[in-house]
Amino acid sequence: MSSDKMLQIIVKKKSSSGDLCKFDNIISLFTKYRRVVVSMQGFERREILEAIRPLTTANISTTLIVYNGRYEGSEDYDEKLVIGQDG
Repeated sequence: MSSDKMLQIIVKKKSSSGDLCKFDNIISLFTKYRRVVVSMQGFERREILEAIRPLTTANISTTLIVYNGRYEGSEDYDEKLVIGQDG
């Protein structure tokens, strides 16, 4: 069961890469948080749906919120993870 912790994930699409971001490798991380907010920056809608598809069959009880684009929430997150940052 997840604790009261919250995680923010920012996924930035690299302009030089055609690779699709997938959450397969970090699904186990989701179980540690009550709520996960994902900001998918630079992706098309179909790419976002394909990226989160593995989460629909995963056995997790976390609230998942996915934004298409930049999200600047005022909430205090316990941890922040940035994926695909150039530089």
